[in-house]
Amino acid sequence: MQTSDTPARRIYTGWASVVARATAALLLFEFVSGLAITFGPFHPAIEWGLLLHTAVGLLAIAPLV
Repeated sequence: MQTSDTPARRIYTGWASVVARATAALLLFEFVSGLAITFGPFHPAIEWGLLLHTAVGLLAIAPLV
């Protein structure tokens, strides 16, 4: 119960968190790039994608933990 002298306090939960959105974006990138690496043809762009996929995966450990 709130009274008029108690200020309203917002509680941010769920997807409102910046960390949650960043983690979702990182996981989406990892998923899409992983599919491209797995099913794509052998091409220099795929090789660079593998390096980027690995680097982003290593950087994504912090927000996931």
